Amino acid sequence: MNTKKLLFVPKVYEDESLVSYIYRLANVNNYDKAWIFEVLGIDLSKIRTHGFQLGNEKIDTSILAEITGINQVVFDDLSLNIKNSNSVIQNTIERFAIRNVKKQFCPLCLKESIYYRKIWDINIYTRCHIHNCLLMCRCINCNRYMTNQDILSDLCKCGYMISNNLIIGCENSDLGQLISKKNNKNKNQITPKISEGFEKLEIDLILYLIIFLSIKISNGFYQRRIAFTESSDVQFNDKIVNEAFGIFINWPQSFYDFLNEFKKIPKKYHLLTGLKRDYGRFHVEMKKLSLTPSFRFFTEEYMKYIQNIWDGGNGPKFLNATLNSKYISAIQASKLLGTKSINFSALINEGLLEGIIVIRPSKNLILIEKPSLENYKKQRELAAKNNRNQIVDETVKELGFITVREAAKRFNTTMTKIAIDHLVKKGHRIFILESFVDNLYEFVNNKSKTFNGETNNPATTKRNKENHDNSPSKNDPKDALVIADVVSRGFYYEYSRQAAVFQRLRTMMSDREYWVTNSVRLQNRIIRWIDIRFPEYFSVFKDWTCKRSLATLKEFPFPQDIESLSVSDVITAWRAHMQRAGGSTGMQKAAQLISLAKRSVGDKTAPNEANQDLHRLLQEFERIVEILNEIEKDIQKLLSEIPMADQLRSIKGLGSICTAAILSGAGDLRQYAHGRQLLRKAGLNLAESTSGKRKGQIVLSKRGDATLRKYLYLATIQLVGNNPVFRQLHENNVQIKHMKKQQSVFKLLGKLARIIISIVQKGETFSPEIAAPTFTQAA
Repeated sequence: MNTKKLLFVPKVYEDESLVSYIYRLANVNNYDKAWIFEVLGIDLSKIRTHGFQLGNEKIDTSILAEITGINQVVFDDLSLNIKNSNSVIQNTIERFAIRNVKKQFCPLCLKESIYYRKIWDINIYTRCHIHNCLLMCRCINCNRYMTNQDILSDLCKCGYMISNNLIIGCENSDLGQLISKKNNKNKNQITPKISEGFEKLEIDLILYLIIFLSIKISNGFYQRRIAFTESSDVQFNDKIVNEAFGIFINWPQSFYDFLNEFKKIPKKYHLLTGLKRDYGRFHVEMKKLSLTPSFRFFTEEYMKYIQNIWDGGNGPKFLNATLNSKYISAIQASKLLGTKSINFSALINEGLLEGIIVIRPSKNLILIEKPSLENYKKQRELAAKNNRNQIVDETVKELGFITVREAAKRFNTTMTKIAIDHLVKKGHRIFILESFVDNLYEFVNNKSKTFNGETNNPATTKRNKENHDNSPSKNDPKDALVIADVVSRGFYYEYSRQAAVFQRLRTMMSDREYWVTNSVRLQNRIIRWIDIRFPEYFSVFKDWTCKRSLATLKEFPFPQDIESLSVSDVITAWRAHMQRAGGSTGMQKAAQLISLAKRSVGDKTAPNEANQDLHRLLQEFERIVEILNEIEKDIQKLLSEIPMADQLRSIKGLGSICTAAILSGAGDLRQYAHGRQLLRKAGLNLAESTSGKRKGQIVLSKRGDATLRKYLYLATIQLVGNNPVFRQLHENNVQIKHMKKQQSVFKLLGKLARIIISIVQKGETFSPEIAAPTFTQAA
């Protein structure tokens, strides 16, 4: 991509978030953020809507360095880059440690300099280590969660300055200092006495350990789930996180105190004894933590506590062996080998296994070393495999099959799977029909042959899966067989990729559908509000979305707000929102409102809260209306790039939205030979169920694009009302042919599909004389 260096390049703060810098870079150059993201190779459709978060999108910092002239290493350092090779630890960090939405901030830091610190994205960083205050995530004025855009503008949508937010001080921010030190990789030491093993941990392991203990403290001591990503209770989250961090201060006495209090918590299984009674799953999870060498300081201190301090009974004498995972019990070894009929004592005595046999009065305790058990398992499987393979090879090769390795030699490559319908599985070995390999080899070497993309309806696969084995079972090999059988009988359709302009149009129409749905939902909420508070309102305004109605709802939505006003007062208030507020119509509407307000039966409770609710609803409604207007303008602009759009719009009454919906759902109309194909694409083809003398009802198949089906229907309704030809055809169907109105509409829908395909194929515009010659001649 050809990029030019930007004119203005703001300063890069070393503790700033990379996304924060991208926003500031766009603002200082007066560029739209969408342009910056497009230059950086980020798909806008994948950016999360709340907070404009990038999620898992990869930002190409090399392009950012090119357009700013700043070293790429500087931008790489702006990302947190908290990674761990252990999938459990990494999943925990991604799920609980990193904040993607509902951003937190320090108001005092924003007063010093307005940019978003990358350390604020760490959930357990709840206190600012510079100002010793809690981080906030809501606006104190409107209680709304903050986004990156709000924080970088230092202004909430309600108009309140974020840097003037509530300041809640705290005694210390030791955990914040530690996280800052690990994140910035500096050598500044923190003041409290902290566990040496904990301080040596990398930031990913610190986050995991604090999250692990915070969950235990929250669920155990407070019987409440801590919500790291929601931050609905900032003070509670801060309290839990710092209690977890306090375990490592004055180590190990504080850890022993935690364990003493933790064992007093009632556990789920009250009938258990010993360690399971006192510590439940905590004991099991400590064993898992011991698998990570960096956590040994933590698990070993737990082991010392169990052996020397715990008074819940006789602790296991071989706890050390269990925690460091050097040994496993005989029961665990039997499960790994998949059998119970093994004499481990004899195997240890014979030297086939390494382990310990502890003599006890009741039953001996057998502990087996893990490495020796794994070696024994491999030897056992290898012996069984050689014996089984010898028998299978001789049987299968007689049937004309060869192994994958033998087939791969012919192609001079490695093949693990060629065609499921020619595979035979015997145990874990795969065999392929030799004749199929020969045919495939000829096909690969014949360069003149090409593949055509084809696909089939998933419903067809589902309804034909019992044809294979008369069973409703489902698995991957069976699915492949069913699909191959369906395709062989011709139940498929060719896939053709649409041009870029139609894909863009489809994306825009899908976006419009989302906002239309939101608009309808919001209008229903507002109508419900009016029905409760001012039920007589619709006697004055049939359409509540008109300018005069919106002005009324903004100025005096309650009957008690208007009942004491005069007509001139109402008109004066309207003039703040509209130009022609007076006149005979305005005076009449004002008089009706005042009259109805005086005898209104609307609910008058909680007026302040209800007023705030309506205010928010109206704001959101106006915002969605603006979005829909912008989308419609973009659709109009895009339709101008499609020649066939002008042909469709030549049909009087067919609006731009219906035209765009038809083109986005059907794609390039030149690929259709007849209108019936378009109807089938929309699922408007007819289906009938008959058996013997019984004749079922004819219905629509609805096996197609539901959105295309909806807009074809709406387009027909519009044409019946606005197009003279379609209106006359509809009247003829209803009055002369005595068809029901709905039957006539669907008949005309089929005619519309044929007209659309015809004018596109012939390159003509709509002609009433050709569409309905009888009526036009009579006229």
